[in-house]
Amino acid sequence: MCKGQITYGEALTMTSTLLDIPIALKQALVKERLTSEPIATLAPDFYKVVKQHMSTLDDKARQEMQSALNSLILMRQPRLLRLADANALTDELLSKMTTEERLYCNIVSDASKKFREEVS
Repeated sequence: MCKGQITYGEALTMTSTLLDIPIALKQALVKERLTSEPIATLAPDFYKVVKQHMSTLDDKARQEMQSALNSLILMRQPRLLRLADANALTDELLSKMTTEERLYCNIVSDASKKFREEVS
């Protein structure tokens, strides 16, 4: 690696300082597809930064990014649902999620617990 370059992992944790958000989104898609972990790591502010960046784009570029973002969400949401429903939310897994994903998992986990209590 050349001096001054950052690794993919460093880029994800520094999302808010990246100049090329579309590349970070594409890298997140690839990493999510290839991970052998329950879920790949995203920076806590990943969705917020992508959304802010999208608001600065023309319609065509915004639609392309929205499509990639939707693909990422469609890959991650079932994984998040399984983790939350199985009560498998360890600190390590929570640290790999965005702020919005942690909220989603907490809501699903609470609802799942209530459901089990009602039917048991």
